[in-house]
Amino acid sequence: MSVIENALAKVASRGKRAATEPNARRAPPPQTVPDVPPPELQTATFNPAVQELNCILPQVADRAALRAYKMLRTRLLQRLAAKSWRSVALTSMQSGEGKTLTSINLAVALSQDPNTSVCLVDLDLQRPQVAAQMGLRFERGLGEYLLGEAEPEQVIYTCGSPSLIVVPNTRTFDHSSEMLASARMHELLRVIESKLPNSILI
Repeated sequence: MSVIENALAKVASRGKRAATEPNARRAPPPQTVPDVPPPELQTATFNPAVQELNCILPQVADRAALRAYKMLRTRLLQRLAAKSWRSVALTSMQSGEGKTLTSINLAVALSQDPNTSVCLVDLDLQRPQVAAQMGLRFERGLGEYLLGEAEPEQVIYTCGSPSLIVVPNTRTFDHSSEMLASARMHELLRVIESKLPNSILI
């Protein structure tokens, strides 16, 4: 059993115990209207062979992993709905702990839900890997936008599904904190929220 599946199994077992208690109620799954990507957004192509090599959904044959991501999707949707949140960030103390893989597969799993659309933004400005692991081919990314070399609509891509939007990046920055706090970054987030108001931002 994988680490993620083991953790989710523990959460699920606690939920089953709570459901047997008097007056216990299970929250209904949130119902939303997924965004329709505006026509001015770009389209990125991807390489399924690269996705399979990197264990990226849907190119994953491991049934245990598929179940784990579906469980994670359900738990996250319930928590977001309960808190009226539309965004989530994945972080870790150090590199190599799997936040890129988890971010990508969580975004894909969310996009597979018929009531959900998602926008995945690669905000790791020191070691950007989302585009590489997904096998994405694109012209401009977040780095070009932050440097003033592209407009917001030029770095927001549909990716194989109208429910999956990606803002990729390949450039690295020494002063990543300052770039993330910049006026251009805030403007990009504002544009994403205005064009994709119902999407979950990762």
